[in-house]
Amino acid sequence: MFDGSLNGGHNASAVQSLSVPSQGTQSRPRWYDFLIESSEEERRIINFGLSSAITDYLLHHRAVYLEGLGIVFSKEVSRNRIEESDRSFKLSSDKLLLPEFEKCSELVSYQREQFKNIVDTKELSKAVSERIAFFVKWRDRKLERYLHGFLNLIRHEVVTFGYSLRLSQFCRFFGLHNRQGNNTNDWFSGADVFINSDFESIVSTDFKGEFVRPIYGSAWEPFEAWAGKPISIFTINPREELSSLGLRSIADKISSKDELIQTAMYRLNNGDGSHLVFATNGMRQAGIQASGVGCEFTLNVIPRKFSELSLEDLQRYGCQPISLAWLLMNESTERCPEIGNGVTSGRTLWHMEADGFRSILLTKSNLFPREQVSTEGRFRFANITLLFADEAQAVAEVGSQTTLMLLGERQNDQINREVRTSIFGKSGRLLKNSLHVPSID
Repeated sequence: MFDGSLNGGHNASAVQSLSVPSQGTQSRPRWYDFLIESSEEERRIINFGLSSAITDYLLHHRAVYLEGLGIVFSKEVSRNRIEESDRSFKLSSDKLLLPEFEKCSELVSYQREQFKNIVDTKELSKAVSERIAFFVKWRDRKLERYLHGFLNLIRHEVVTFGYSLRLSQFCRFFGLHNRQGNNTNDWFSGADVFINSDFESIVSTDFKGEFVRPIYGSAWEPFEAWAGKPISIFTINPREELSSLGLRSIADKISSKDELIQTAMYRLNNGDGSHLVFATNGMRQAGIQASGVGCEFTLNVIPRKFSELSLEDLQRYGCQPISLAWLLMNESTERCPEIGNGVTSGRTLWHMEADGFRSILLTKSNLFPREQVSTEGRFRFANITLLFADEAQAVAEVGSQTTLMLLGERQNDQINREVRTSIFGKSGRLLKNSLHVPSID
């Protein structure tokens, strides 16, 4: 039933083989020479030293230039933090120092003006040397050569595979592009390169107060407080919907007391009124009975021709995706599927063209990300994200977390726009990093 693309399967033929110059070639790329010369242990040491140095500089509000790659700098942002208990929660507002990244092939006067007292390659190399002195004693020229090769390797992986985890102790690099041009330098010039990092430093905290934790009688209550009354409440027959997707035989194997799904549809006033939000009510009970925690599903949709559609037409946008979520729920032993789970249909959703949405992926709801409490017990909201075939295949090759980061960068992880293209564009899907060159001791 489940497509391997959403359940950790791996299609070996989808991973492109890496073509590297022969050792006799004079124009071998720097990253290749670095991989040949260095050991895996030495690359881990550079990861540690470079990550540690960058972190320290950011804490002192200094930007760092990563040669040929870009500039890492810190930015202050505010974020709410909630500490929950059974009956109440405490709300605080934290001012955080978070890392940002700006792509930059070379450091010119514009960047030096924008980022005062920026750390250049020479100063960065010295800082890394101090942090790895306990592990290795490298001469300055060797360390500089290794840093050049290490950063060049990150750049190569970002444009070739779409991501690099080489600097994992500080951040993960990602790149989205259309591979326009004749070589990786052209690809890098047109790429949208960004980072994801666990680094954060609390600058200050403002305690807002302690509040009573709400207990809901219906999963629709928080949505009504947020968006008002629903424009429609209707039921979905998941077996009929799954039959329309070619999955009836699988659905018939599921023994479920809940044959119909109670669904509310809300309309958000975002200028043109075209944003629909679907929310289920009652599905949490299966999970509460099975494992103590249930699940309700949400779906955000922006239809293509909203003003031309009837109420029944609008309801149809929720039926197939929510039915696929129902299938995932019933396949879960706990009756509460994990975030990152997904399923692929044999047919496109919403009767789209052959290259339309075929899969769903469960993502954390940004609107209600935390566990909720109802009169029946605890539950959480899972958001339904629709995927194209290459996006679904990327989940298998690099995992749901990496794919979700890329979807989030394009603002496609929460809202499903009927008119959108794959996040990979013409570049093909994200590929498992098959880069492996034997090291020489």
